[in-house]
Amino acid sequence: MASRSTSAAPRTTPPLAAKMLRRATSSSSSNADAFACVLAPCNASNEEPLPHLPRDLTFSTTTDEYWGGGRPRNVLHVLHVAHGGGPDVRLMLHGSDGNGSYERVHDECMKENQALIIQVNKTKELVLAPVKPLQGHAGKPMYLGWLLAAGIPKLVCNLLSSSQLVLILDLNHTLVESHSIESLERRKEECGRERQELCKKIHEGSQCDREKLQLFITSSLKEEELLEGDIKLLREFSLGACDNVHVDGVKYLARPETAYTDKGSKVQRPVIHLPDGSIITRIDPQDPKTSTLVRVRPGWNDLRAYLLEKNRFDIYVCTHANREYALEVWRLLDINGAIIPHEQRQSRIISVPRGQNKTLLGVLSGRKSSEVTSLHSEGSIAAGQFPLAVVVDDNKDAWEEASQPHILQVTPWLYHLNEAAYITQGNTTVAESDKELARTSRAVKSLRGDVYECIDKWVRPEMDRIAEWCAPLQMLETDVASLLPRLLSVPDLLQGQGAARAEGPGRRFPEEVAAAGAPAPQG
Repeated sequence: MASRSTSAAPRTTPPLAAKMLRRATSSSSSNADAFACVLAPCNASNEEPLPHLPRDLTFSTTTDEYWGGGRPRNVLHVLHVAHGGGPDVRLMLHGSDGNGSYERVHDECMKENQALIIQVNKTKELVLAPVKPLQGHAGKPMYLGWLLAAGIPKLVCNLLSSSQLVLILDLNHTLVESHSIESLERRKEECGRERQELCKKIHEGSQCDREKLQLFITSSLKEEELLEGDIKLLREFSLGACDNVHVDGVKYLARPETAYTDKGSKVQRPVIHLPDGSIITRIDPQDPKTSTLVRVRPGWNDLRAYLLEKNRFDIYVCTHANREYALEVWRLLDINGAIIPHEQRQSRIISVPRGQNKTLLGVLSGRKSSEVTSLHSEGSIAAGQFPLAVVVDDNKDAWEEASQPHILQVTPWLYHLNEAAYITQGNTTVAESDKELARTSRAVKSLRGDVYECIDKWVRPEMDRIAEWCAPLQMLETDVASLLPRLLSVPDLLQGQGAARAEGPGRRFPEEVAAAGAPAPQG
């Protein structure tokens, strides 16, 4: 291919042998269109686009099922939102289109509103959307390509059709605090050790310091008292033949509740719902040691009601807790499967082994963290992020670095510690922690509203116009980033960049459009 006259122009690969597999036909070469093409990076700083791709490429076209069962109005729009940034590559014809295969395939993709797919490996695919230069501009039709995790375009299509955000929820210390007898006793021992350290410091500090330290000691004693009360409660439930407990002289009996294990088998768990809202359950009905006391964070019922209202969020759970425990706790939180239907819980409740970081794409794709690491490291998705996802978690460090910009971090909910501090010190910080889920509800509502205001006001109209009226050839070849509208993502908003609203395309485009007879962008 001839070299370009400007040194700033992006490099292209040597010609590739491309084969187009027709839908519903054999994949043999006799039934396929073939043409020579080249890939060029959309970022001029890239030396060679996707060097790991083979020289012999095989394309397939997207189907209606690929887009979530319904054909999208605009493939460009879906891919731009799915990626959160400009395209990675351009694909163009090399030389002449001998039998017209290239233009015929391109025309069909434009007409059918479909895209080409190169399966890079089992976790990634290059999705190519057809575009044409504006009328009157020389040059062959081309494709803009986004490298994405497999399955992400389908997810984005579903989200856009319902104006939803992905919402990923943590469990422990975010929505609940749960304990077994073992974990309660471990925390009680920690209180004793902490108190010993505080007593040593009393003799070393000033009068003011001693008074503060004495308050902490008093609070620690109260926490230990609360822990001991829960230990006795769980022991009664675990050791008694009738699975019952006594609270303030009143006897509460366990009732069997139907649940499903990780393998899908049905079990009957003994469960007690206490008047204060806490719940006692047994993860393994046959093993008393798995008896668990679950306290639900104040505000969950209101947050749950909001999440159910108008179906605004596509919800997942991601936790470092044991999977059987996670399934049971979510069952207790999500009454009747109103948020995550029972049949979807296997894929939407993710338990990540301790020692491994949680990953956003691991949750969304249903793959193991190790299988999506390479996708982030190659930078094929903007900063490894997903523009339409927010994570609610008390522990930011539990997530890989690339996913952390998505986190709406909440104050950890530590019932015994907070309750002891409130009783002994009247600590107002505790009361504020109890309001954390109310703040979370307001925050996710605001995030969704701001993201979709940008999409509906700027991104969707601009991408629809580009798809209908095409674009100046020079910009498609050298300046795609300024052609596409900026997307206001969840990470932008969480990092305080909400003022950087989408401002439409580059300044040169309106004049180019007007000269070609297309309507200029509005706003």
